[in-house]
Amino acid sequence: MAHRVRVLHSATQQTIRMHYANCNTYNADYDGDEMNCHFPQTDLARAEAEFIASNDLQYIVPTDGSPLRGLIQDHVDGGVKMCCKDTFFEKHEVQQLLFASLATLAGLEVISDAADIIMVPPAIQYPKHLWTGKQVVTTILQHMRRSSTDPHAPWLPGVTLERKSKTPASAFGESMLEHMVIIRKVSARDKQN
Repeated sequence: MAHRVRVLHSATQQTIRMHYANCNTYNADYDGDEMNCHFPQTDLARAEAEFIASNDLQYIVPTDGSPLRGLIQDHVDGGVKMCCKDTFFEKHEVQQLLFASLATLAGLEVISDAADIIMVPPAIQYPKHLWTGKQVVTTILQHMRRSSTDPHAPWLPGVTLERKSKTPASAFGESMLEHMVIIRKVSARDKQN
């Protein structure tokens, strides 16, 4: 995959460099592993390399169906820090995060470019409007229920979930409930109460 891997041409540096998010796909762990490069010569071989061996399309292990690709340390650390109870964002920061996650990459948009990004009301109203990181995640989850092709299509039903996270209860204090992932589907009746 020449467009995803860079080969250095120096006589002293004969190495392949790739982003560490792709390492699990190749079962690479930086302990002296070797990789061989193959350059497909026929149209059939090129098609197989592009569609079958593309690491961007490999999300589960074929043998047992376990996840192959997932979040890496940077994503996990950022998600934990963003969702702490004392993390607040101003309106322009929330808008930037939402736009970057919902509408920026052509062909990978969560919502269509004709749809509006609907923000939840701020958690703090005075002295200025501030949103929590959890509200950013809430807004992203709500927009994932929408159709990416038809902005007027009905939304998919919501989800209610309560699970323990990988963050230990002792990290923030058990009373803070930061060790729990709680997602609640809010109905129109609940919003009125």
